[in-house]
Parts: sequence; C-alpha cells; structure tokens
Amino acid sequence: MNVDKLAIILEQFYNSQPEGEKAISMQIFGIYFADKIESPKEIIEKTKLSKTYVTEINKGRKLSKYVTITNEKVITKLEELIKQK
Repeated sequence: MNVDKLAIILEQFYNSQPEGEKAISMQIFGIYFADKIESPKEIIEKTKLSKTYVTEINKGRKLSKYVTITNEKVITKLEELIKQK
C-alpha cells in the first residue's frame, strides 16, 4: 500500500471519529497499519491533519508489538476504507 492511499485512509478514518476520539484514532491507525507505514511524517504531510499526529501514529506503531485491534466496528471501518478507490 502506498503513502497516498495510507494518507487517504488516515484522513477519512480520522474524520469519521467522534470528537474526543480523534487522537486515539491516530494510534489505532498506527497499530493497524504498523507493517505498512514507513514514514508517518510523509503520510501526515499528504493530509490536512496536524503534524503533531506523527507522534500518535508512532505510538501506535510501537504498541502494535503488544496489542491487536479486536473491535469489529473499527476493523470494518478500516477495511471499508482500504477497499475504496
């Protein structure tokens, strides 16, 4: 998956989250796509999101060694975004 596609997924996933859960969506993204993310900074730069979210994505990438996403609603949403053209 290329950087452009990851950026689109990230921005759409972020925007689909309720207020108060947007920052955690960055960590969830980092966990779910940890093996596909080479440069969180490059992904964020292709979005309209705050550059400070690079830190949250990196936290998720680090957490991915210890946790997995099991919430079906979250998994379904991310899979829908992946399938979009």
